[in-house]
Amino acid sequence: MVGIVILYAKNLLFVPVLVFTIVVAVIATNTTVSMLAVSSQAVPATSSAIPPTVMGAVSPALAEDLAWTLSNIAIDHPGRASTLATGNIIRYVLRGSANSTSGTNIKEGAFQLIVSAFQPSHDMPGQRAGRWYIRGDWSITDAYAPTPMRGQRHRRGVLAGTLVSEMDANPFTATHAFTLPFNLPMTLTDAGWMNGKGMLTIDDTQGSGTMTLVVNRRASVVQPPSGDL
Repeated sequence: MVGIVILYAKNLLFVPVLVFTIVVAVIATNTTVSMLAVSSQAVPATSSAIPPTVMGAVSPALAEDLAWTLSNIAIDHPGRASTLATGNIIRYVLRGSANSTSGTNIKEGAFQLIVSAFQPSHDMPGQRAGRWYIRGDWSITDAYAPTPMRGQRHRRGVLAGTLVSEMDANPFTATHAFTLPFNLPMTLTDAGWMNGKGMLTIDDTQGSGTMTLVVNRRASVVQPPSGDL
């Protein structure tokens, strides 16, 4: 009987200790969860606060207007005609003199346009029968440009690009003035890298015209390495 009483007393002492241990464990668990929640919320705020200055700075582009008057233009009329299964194509070569009226690039030089005029005989993807599709390569070469060297990747004193247009009639057989859009791809010049878009106008006599070009160039001058032009 005495043993039973002693065992009952020990059990009474153990219950409060067990309850206290459980309460402490619950409090500790809640505290840990709260700390993890706060920590996870703070991570994005810390990462998003990284200043954007770690990214490399991009040099801004500067716009510049270039323009030339074209004179003494010679066109190899009537051109070189060919009949294809898809239509007729005529190839022309235009050469003349170019003199700058605006801009600081090529002041005096030679103008050249090698172009083809294609008229499909039937509708094709992106082309309609009876229309004229003009494609060509243009260039203005500085009269004082150095002689090109073998293996060169860039030629100093030359601006060159492409010309693409769609028209109702073949402009090179017209008796009136016409205008064609052209583009200048990214090109390395003495003033740095530049690209742009422009308009070529040939007057009604086809002996003269104009070229206007709006270019974007880098703010910093990039000189071509010597011997690599």
